[in-house]
Amino acid sequence: MSKDKNKKEIADYFRLNIFEAFSAYNTWKMLHCSISRGIVSKEMADRYLETLNYHNDFFQTVKKNSLISFVMLSLHAFDKRDDSFSLYEIDQFELEKFISNNKEVLEKLKMLRHKLFAHRDNEAGSRGCKIVCVKV
Repeated sequence: MSKDKNKKEIADYFRLNIFEAFSAYNTWKMLHCSISRGIVSKEMADRYLETLNYHNDFFQTVKKNSLISFVMLSLHAFDKRDDSFSLYEIDQFELEKFISNNKEVLEKLKMLRHKLFAHRDNEAGSRGCKIVCVKV
């Protein structure tokens, strides 16, 4: 496979990957924020909470899996393994600049992946940890 064709294939993969990660994040955020009285009215938050509680198993599964998908898919782009697609193969300079400018967020995502989602850290225990609300 030519280098340009490989770069196009990688770029095409990450276009879809970014869309999927963004969709997973928006699903998680929508479910998380729908019950926030700081975002919606008390009446709406209570109504949404009642629905979420009524279908608790479904919504908790969707919420958790959406967050896991977002974290895992978002970090694919930064993989340095030789046997994986990576944005390093497209533009290493720009990617390293992006990483430098977003180091704090990327470190938090990596911590979630390494300690909770890809592996279960002994310190996290069997129940994991509470994910705090993001600022909207």
